[in-house]
Amino acid sequence: MTTFTPEEKRIINVLYTMDKPQIRLAIARRLETVRAAAKTYLPWLNQKEYGNHRMSGRLVRWGLRI
Repeated sequence: MTTFTPEEKRIINVLYTMDKPQIRLAIARRLETVRAAAKTYLPWLNQKEYGNHRMSGRLVRWGLRI
């Protein structure tokens, strides 16, 4: 079983409560943190198959894989 850091838990919680995939800036605003923190953890969640992303034009929208 994977253990998550407090920051990862916050990102997972935000992704879970969003009704649709959002861009990284919107996620960072919901977390009340800088975009760099979201930029660090979102690809990690995608790599570990907890999150997913899709391209929407030039934007990448992030969501939670449930």
